Amino acid sequence: EIHVLDIQKFLLKYFIISAHHPDSSEDSDTHLAFLETLLELYENAPCDATIISGESINAEIGRSIIFPHEEPTSHPSCLTGPFGTHKVSNERGERMSQTLDAAWLC
Repeated sequence: EIHVLDIQKFLLKYFIISAHHPDSSEDSDTHLAFLETLLELYENAPCDATIISGESINAEIGRSIIFPHEEPTSHPSCLTGPFGTHKVSNERGERMSQTLDAAWLC
């Protein structure tokens, strides 16, 4: 957690996460355990802090993910935007997207 005073002496709080996800040589259980730990980090971030997360996710997150609670017309463009590299997500990308959604980061 980093605290910074801006030019008007307003306190800005940042919670920084840097993570490297298990690569495809690791089994599914290892990846799920990693995502559970990452979700705990997100959930334990101070509520008044901005989360900055830089991750090498070793997954493909597509432009076409729609979560069950969303209306069919909505699109989670916060993940990749309309110009994401992949049209569809692989299994790891779907899990990562669900983790972000569970932490209300998307």
